Amino acid sequence: MLIEGIEAYYACFVGLIMFFVVVVINRVIPKRIRILFFIQIILIFVCLVDTWLNTYFKSLTNSNFAIYGNLITTTINYILTPIAVAIFILVYVKHFSNTIKTIIIVPFVINLVCSLINIFAPFEFYINTNNEFVRLGAVFIPFLVCVVYMGFLIYFAVSEKENRNKNYEIALQIVNTIIITSAVIFEIVLDISLLLWQIIFIASLFYYLELSLQLILQDSLTGALSIVAYEYFININKGHVGTISVIDVNDLGFINIKYGKDVGDSVLVAIVASLLKYKTKRTFLYRIKDDQFILVSRD
Repeated sequence: MLIEGIEAYYACFVGLIMFFVVVVINRVIPKRIRILFFIQIILIFVCLVDTWLNTYFKSLTNSNFAIYGNLITTTINYILTPIAVAIFILVYVKHFSNTIKTIIIVPFVINLVCSLINIFAPFEFYINTNNEFVRLGAVFIPFLVCVVYMGFLIYFAVSEKENRNKNYEIALQIVNTIIITSAVIFEIVLDISLLLWQIIFIASLFYYLELSLQLILQDSLTGALSIVAYEYFININKGHVGTISVIDVNDLGFINIKYGKDVGDSVLVAIVASLLKYKTKRTFLYRIKDDQFILVSRD
């Protein structure tokens, strides 16, 4: 059974290793977010091993070793599952207020306490004398915590005022929520092992790639498109008629020296916000240099 488990989970383990390498060599993503993805990868790896061991213990004869191994590995999975989803919130939220910290910590602590109590006084699940997993009334608690976390993530995306890709982010989080929730339902209803962790792995990889692409194609400070996006736009629109306007922000260096870089950044953000507010749908704004922007309108 151990060998069969390796064969079944080999692709996931290789995928995690490749994901880890990508995070290591990719310097587009900020350090804080890369650290969170490192934690996510390690967590998924641990839980895949735990699920693999759980499958092994289920295959053994009805001994105390098998029963306790089944109980412990299942409990570990129940404890760790919400953490992987909570990391999505940690990646998305940039400023942590006491309210946000409470939203992240309280559901996890509730799930942790419930899982530990369940070992001695079962109310979520238990392992019977035949080494079989038996669901009880509160089996849904860790999965409900996952869904609650994804709900909060959608709420944060909706309430974000400074995000210039608000609608896109909301759609992305809704898709992730639907995918993870469907995996939760399949886990509970069809009793499919490992499905949730595979889905979380795929969602994490997809989210990481989306963040990388967004940081490459968009200026993180102002929300304008980047010079990479500008060069791509020019290449795919050769031969088309359009208008290009170059916008220089005068005395930005003077503002940075006299009033500080934060003030200079706020000036750039205000200028870009005004341009984005009044431009047409067929007009695109690119940040080419620190104080230079290009406005492109294709006929």
